[in-house]
Amino acid sequence: MRITRSEMYLDIAKKVAERSTCPRGKVGAVIVTDRGVLVTGYSGAPHGFPHCEDVGCAVEKFAIDGREVEHCTRTIHAEMNAILFAAKNGVAIKDSWLLCTHAPCQACAKGIINAGIRGVSYVQEYHAHGIMVLLGAELDVYRYSSRGTREGYWKLNYDQTDIEFVVVT
Repeated sequence: MRITRSEMYLDIAKKVAERSTCPRGKVGAVIVTDRGVLVTGYSGAPHGFPHCEDVGCAVEKFAIDGREVEHCTRTIHAEMNAILFAAKNGVAIKDSWLLCTHAPCQACAKGIINAGIRGVSYVQEYHAHGIMVLLGAELDVYRYSSRGTREGYWKLNYDQTDIEFVVVT
């Protein structure tokens, strides 16, 4: 049976994640249009800097929504690396779609919005996700199973103070 484009793109993101150099999070991203793949990105140190897998992670603790989380500050996230690669190489990504192995963090969500990306699909949750940020900017956000089938989508609740996940049946 032929796989869907979303399944194919998520498979590409999973393969790209294998290039990640931070052992705390092997994350891959692919930015696409209806014409195909534009760019990919993975989590890792900036060009010319040492990688976590070589020198260890630079972990800092901070609070998000009243929870304490740990974050490696040595790396650039996969989503941001894909956006920056597009900018560096003159690849237009306005009105594209981002597919990622993990839900984008709040900082990446802001970058996705400002880059003009219109929607996000992901497989795994992230402890400090930015789904509320994406929905606040009216982007579509879908979660997929590890097999690449759509599980559902996120939407803002009636008073736009919280989000809820709607399962696709």
